[in-house]
Amino acid sequence: MDIFRAFKIEDRIFYSKVSDMCERIINKEGNVRNLTNAFLHGKDLEKTVQQVSNRPSIILIDEVDVFFGPDFYGCTYNPATLLSNENTYAILKFIWGNRKNIQLSAVLSIEAYKDLLKMYSPKWKPLFDSQISQMLKDVTDVFEPKPHVVNNRVGYIEHDEMVFNRFHGYRTAFAYLHFLERGDITKEEVVKENIGFYIGCGNLSFAELPTDFNCIMGVTGTLSSLTEVEKKIVSNYGITRMAYAPSIYGQSRRQFSPKADVHVVQKSDPTSGSIKRDWFLKITQHCQDKIQARRAVIVFFENEEIIEEFEKEFGSSLPNTLKLLEKTEFKENVIKKSTISGNITLCSRPFGRGVDFICRDETTKGAGGVHVILTFLPSSNAEEVQIQGRTARQGDPGTFEYILYITELEEKLGFIATKIIEFDKDKTLYPEIVKARDESHKKLVVELADKRDTVLSSHLETVQFKTTLAKYDNSQKQKEQIMSTILKMNNSSIITKATSYHLYFCLDDSGSMSGRPWADLIKAVAAFCQKQIELCTSQGTQPNDIVTIINHNHTPEIMCRKVPVTSNPEKSTRFRSGGNDFSRVLNMAEQEIAQNDFHAYIPTLLFMSDGGCGNGETEMERIAKMFPTLKVFTIGFGSGCDQKKLQTMATLAGGQYYFGANGAQLIREFENISVKLSNTKFSL
Repeated sequence: MDIFRAFKIEDRIFYSKVSDMCERIINKEGNVRNLTNAFLHGKDLEKTVQQVSNRPSIILIDEVDVFFGPDFYGCTYNPATLLSNENTYAILKFIWGNRKNIQLSAVLSIEAYKDLLKMYSPKWKPLFDSQISQMLKDVTDVFEPKPHVVNNRVGYIEHDEMVFNRFHGYRTAFAYLHFLERGDITKEEVVKENIGFYIGCGNLSFAELPTDFNCIMGVTGTLSSLTEVEKKIVSNYGITRMAYAPSIYGQSRRQFSPKADVHVVQKSDPTSGSIKRDWFLKITQHCQDKIQARRAVIVFFENEEIIEEFEKEFGSSLPNTLKLLEKTEFKENVIKKSTISGNITLCSRPFGRGVDFICRDETTKGAGGVHVILTFLPSSNAEEVQIQGRTARQGDPGTFEYILYITELEEKLGFIATKIIEFDKDKTLYPEIVKARDESHKKLVVELADKRDTVLSSHLETVQFKTTLAKYDNSQKQKEQIMSTILKMNNSSIITKATSYHLYFCLDDSGSMSGRPWADLIKAVAAFCQKQIELCTSQGTQPNDIVTIINHNHTPEIMCRKVPVTSNPEKSTRFRSGGNDFSRVLNMAEQEIAQNDFHAYIPTLLFMSDGGCGNGETEMERIAKMFPTLKVFTIGFGSGCDQKKLQTMATLAGGQYYFGANGAQLIREFENISVKLSNTKFSL
């Protein structure tokens, strides 16, 4: 920019994404991937002379509320080095080709594996075995997140673009093999260049990055929307001053009436067949009305898949339709055309923030400006403000409305259908949505703060690791230190021996769990047990876990005791109804755990509730102290759950807390507990 050139400091200004900043930080003492790779091969490490600047450094974060959101805060940037040769390729192909019935023992017996061990120090065998174990898990779930192929490379949609240097464990490697097999990738040499053993060489916490700078500054259009918890997070970085600048275009001309412009499709027309189709129809009709009025319409959908469904149903009814997706080429052209009179633009969620939909069409402006339709619930007030801000820009007129469907309100906010209808009739639906959404967002932010604390130790270890690599002097002490750290950073699935668990489920069957919540819980327990079985089978071991189920309301009751995990134990329980008394059920659980065969089974307590009560902490802490090998998980469910209490109980027991807002999320959280699958994204 001219101002930087005028002050002759343009060479000191760097523009980058957060990932690029991570790369500069982690590689400033030497390329951590190359150094790790060289160490694995037993080669001399290239010495790097670090150029240290004494100048103070300043970081300016754009859209600072995004940086302190769930995509970054509490998450880590995970560089990995690729070990790629004919043997690693053969191992991956063998697993992929036999994925329907593959066991660990079969992989360890093939010649490619034996030849791989000969290439490296025998001390790396646990590392390679851990990678193969992870492959056996990931080969069963290749398409989450959804991979895409562009020019023979596998990419993933991240924020508002397609990225090709993110690897989701070995899911990405198997996605390459899948697309090669199907013909979407035509060059096998490209596959060989991109797959192999992904060896992690660090976990850099995004939340710690600003602390490397002398001065921290940030800008956002939603500063006034920060919650008190978010403001506290910001203040923890020493950011003490917040300034609010009014728009140079004066007061916004955007029109939005919470009473008139929030529409919820509640029930299906008998002739249409589904609520979702009615929802699509209403969106279509509103688009048509605005187009007939010679305006432009921008519709925001939650994801690309819903846009595809919508187009399949009603695309032919909407001429002049554009799409703005993460994979869209020439995005700027679509953005420019989106505000032209008569055009309808279907956008995926990421484009609701930061995209400048400037209207230069006088016909559109004269007819009332750009009309924005939001079809999903934003996660926070900040996101809603951003999406609303895609219309009525630079002093122009514009309008905004919600078109939602009832199922989303039920699943995401825990609303009951009859209540939604009542709120809608009384014109109080929007404030009720805002209240529930903001409460959910507040809990999410609190969890993010906890996540930052959780990943801090691995961040500090990464900082020490890269420094040790850069200063490596070939001494035995440093060699052991580096090797130990590499093994630790990749130990999510290091194999020692087959381990069986005695799983103690404490399931809340109080009155609030009646009906659908109870059915969802039973499905979640069944999914947990099935995942346990699948993982044991994939690793060549028998699923020998046993299960005890204790139902709890104001009186606990044992539903089954020491039954095999393979026997569908969830069928042994039943719903009873009542109040809540955590103390009584934990006392009963303590008695049951005391009878465990600790030589054969690791005791694991899974305590689930959709509410709370005034006791339980003392009992949970006592149980944890009595049984040192006990693993504890607390699971919250639904909008009425006392998350703070369950989090505290998990902390007291040295355990972990999980939360499912609805049935689908509860199933996913139970599966996450079962397998502790590494969903780490590696950056190569």
